Amino acid sequence: MTFTKLGVVSRSFAFGCGLLLLSLVVTGTGCGKTETRAKGSVTYKGSTVKGGVVKFHSNPPREANITPDGNYDMQKAPVGKWKVTFYFVDTPDAKKAIEPQSIVSDKNVQDPAKSGVEVEVKEGAVNDLPIAFK
Repeated sequence: MTFTKLGVVSRSFAFGCGLLLLSLVVTGTGCGKTETRAKGSVTYKGSTVKGGVVKFHSNPPREANITPDGNYDMQKAPVGKWKVTFYFVDTPDAKKAIEPQSIVSDKNVQDPAKSGVEVEVKEGAVNDLPIAFK
């Protein structure tokens, strides 16, 4: 009788441990989803982009402003491979401030399926990831 009870307890304990392990895997706990810093230059057809925003299409998406010297600095870039797009705040002043102006009318750089840019953010040190829209 004690062996049967022990067997039931052991099976119940094993079942509970299995459920706990499954819940950890499903929720992503311990799966290494981390953030790190990514930075770099932004170009469009070989010219430095000044102004606007780069967007990493992660879940959730992450964005970084492009500075007047043509660089971005994303403090919380998610680790992984991500498609990248360009966008800007659609106001007359914002449009005028962006260089080169031809990027403003290029709808391909604003579409993750058409931008042709993908980056891989690696865990650890700062990632230097230049972004070159063509």
